[in-house]
Amino acid sequence: SNNTSNNTSDGMYNPVSVPEAMSHDARCHHDARCHHDARCLSLKLENMLQLVRGVEMAGLVQASYLNGQRGDVVGQSNGKYLIQVREGEVKSLAPNRLIFPRGTRVELHSLSKDELNGMWGCVQEFDRSKGRYIIHLSEQQIVSPKPENVRL
Repeated sequence: SNNTSNNTSDGMYNPVSVPEAMSHDARCHHDARCHHDARCLSLKLENMLQLVRGVEMAGLVQASYLNGQRGDVVGQSNGKYLIQVREGEVKSLAPNRLIFPRGTRVELHSLSKDELNGMWGCVQEFDRSKGRYIIHLSEQQIVSPKPENVRL
């Protein structure tokens, strides 16, 4: 199962476990179980955030010492991801300053091929020579978007 979080009314994120094939109802709500008890929540996908371990930071100018370092996505604020770099150190970084690891589920957005916007896929790798991800949308469909065109 994937690690995901839900944003609570106090702005905090609580971890939940979401199976690979999330169950959902006709209103596009997804069922998830909290780690700390057996309750099941029904959440809209946009109210969930995948917690990703091992995200690589890249292209940073002011905090260039972090380039090539890895951290964990622990939250989201104002269109940026909160990355825990070390114990007690959290950085707020734009999505295009992160390289998501293999297996991360991402949503495509702001692409010129409008029919791909809103589609979800799985990161296979990041092609550093081209500065693009290789993402499987299905067994037959592979796309190569720029980092600014993917989000968790």
